[in-house]
Amino acid sequence: MTGPGVKLLVALLKAVGQLALPANVQIAFLRERGLPIDELALGYHDGAVLVSQFVANDWLTPSEGAEIDKIDELLDGMSGQDKARLWTEQALEESPEWEAVRSRAREMLGR
Repeated sequence: MTGPGVKLLVALLKAVGQLALPANVQIAFLRERGLPIDELALGYHDGAVLVSQFVANDWLTPSEGAEIDKIDELLDGMSGQDKARLWTEQALEESPEWEAVRSRAREMLGR
């Protein structure tokens, strides 16, 4: 496993780790770097689009790929102007949508 694909896989797994963190840690991470809430999803999505390639190269198992796809679906369901309320610190701490993302990310990492 070498080359740019490895860097993308590592970045994806790091993003899963960030999504799995408690809300207060996510908020502190974003504040320290001056990043908006949506950065959690953007960093994740960049690698998630390559899941089928990671699975084809045996860098991820099919079940790991499916878990990543499920997280991506949750985040996709949170996007759009009508869901802007979900992209605040308060929503990151309190919304069931973000808790579902964190739960799924923790499940993915626990495999």
